[in-house]
Amino acid sequence: GKLEVFTFKPLQSESTFLADASPFVHKLLIYLALTEVDFVVRGAGGRGNPSPPKGKLPFVRLPEGQLLGDSQFVVEELESRRPPESRLDAGLSAEQRALSHVVRRTLEESAYWSMCIARRWDNQANFTEKTRSLYFTGLLPRCLHGPIGCILRRSVRKAFWAQGIGRHSRADVARMASEDFAAVEALFSS
Repeated sequence: GKLEVFTFKPLQSESTFLADASPFVHKLLIYLALTEVDFVVRGAGGRGNPSPPKGKLPFVRLPEGQLLGDSQFVVEELESRRPPESRLDAGLSAEQRALSHVVRRTLEESAYWSMCIARRWDNQANFTEKTRSLYFTGLLPRCLHGPIGCILRRSVRKAFWAQGIGRHSRADVARMASEDFAAVEALFSS
């Protein structure tokens, strides 16, 4: 069977199309395209679809039926099934693999929170004007966008606070994001 990838939903805004709002979904889809894995994308939450094993998207159902959550765990599992010489990092030195790991963690564990979460969910104006309608249009009746959006926003902001970045001022969060991207850029521009 094919690998099934469970995601949020494609987003359409005026002339812009985005395969999904989640950078982790993008990461997984790009990996699958680069490695030419045969897969199908399914919207999560539909009738008969499984629940995410880690409570987050994306997740996959492997061809043998096992559910696996977390985009990095999925990539690692799929890479482990490939011959070592055909893995994406086959040509990298140990130092380059270490650098790749540090950059990925910086982007996923710091920049993600300071850019995506801060802008989409913590900033009230952005959430009200953009995020809520982009995420919920086509999924929920318009009359539920406000109440469901409020509940989800509260949950995301609670996680943002617990993660730690949400405890800083907006100016500090923006500075942290800028520093993360400047550091990654410096690594690859020299």
